[in-house]
Amino acid sequence: MSKATPLYLASVLALAASVPAVASETAHNSDATLVIDSLAQWQALWQQPAGQPVVLDMYADWCSSCVRIKQEVLPQAQVQQALQPYTLVVADLTAMETEQTELFDSLELIGLPTLLFFDAQGQEVRAARMAQEPSAEQLILHLQEVQQYLQSQP
Repeated sequence: MSKATPLYLASVLALAASVPAVASETAHNSDATLVIDSLAQWQALWQQPAGQPVVLDMYADWCSSCVRIKQEVLPQAQVQQALQPYTLVVADLTAMETEQTELFDSLELIGLPTLLFFDAQGQEVRAARMAQEPSAEQLILHLQEVQQYLQSQP
């Protein structure tokens, strides 16, 4: 497990306080997970640098594959370990009203589930998108590959 600096922790807490959390049962079960449901909230996250890469999990209660990822893949200890270098953000698209549709469209998604990967400056690693329901093993390998790619960049 990586050690977080006090400054980083303060930044995360300030960021979390500045972005209204979605109070719903769709939130993933980790205190470190930020849950958003609009383009405005997504943009607000990037007002302060994340300090580490971001995994954006596009989620909806009505998406059975999304629910399986949430309940069966993400909670696994090996997946949690592979997620350590990242900040996990869940975009809750369950309502699919105007705010959620704007976020969906702005990210040029074609469907759910989709996992998107961003560097610490907010630039998407577009080739790393996962528009499928990965197994734990597939996700771990993918997270490691994305991390290696990001570390190789200047």
